Amino acid sequence: MKPPRVVGQWFWGSPAAVRTASSAALGAALGMLLPGSSPWIAVLVLVIVFRTHLPSTALGWCGGWLAALAVRGRFEPIGKAILLDHEKAWRSLLAKPVLCYLDLTSARVMGSIPWALAAFCIALVGALSATIVFRRVRARRATSPHPTAPP
Repeated sequence: MKPPRVVGQWFWGSPAAVRTASSAALGAALGMLLPGSSPWIAVLVLVIVFRTHLPSTALGWCGGWLAALAVRGRFEPIGKAILLDHEKAWRSLLAKPVLCYLDLTSARVMGSIPWALAAFCIALVGALSATIVFRRVRARRATSPHPTAPP
C-alpha cells in the first residue's frame, strides 16, 4: 500500500455516486448563500464534517455562485415576505438563546435560504441522474463486443 495514495484517498475521499451528488449539491447551496452569513457557515461546517468530494463541491459552488448572480436582487424581497408574513412566530422563534445569533432577521440572509434549498435539490437530482446515466452507458460499452475485434 502506497502512503501517498492513502493520504490522497483520505483527503479527497472516494467519489461514489451519492457522495459526488451530495457534494455538488452542498456546493451549489454554498454558492447560493451570502458569503459570511451564518447559514453559509453552517453549510461550510457540513462540507468539512462530512468530508465531501472537494472537486464536486467546488464545481457545485461555481454553479451556485453563477446562479446567485442572476437572482441576487430577489433575495431581499423574498426575505422580507418570509419575515413579515408570520411576524409573531419569527419574533418568538428568533428570540431563543442560540437562534438570535444566527442573523436570520436580515431579509437578504433569510431570502437566500429558499434559493439555496432550491439549488441544493436541483443539483442533487441533476448530479445523481447524470452519474446513473454515465454508469449505465459505461457498463453497456464494457459488455458490448469491440467493433474491430476479430471474430
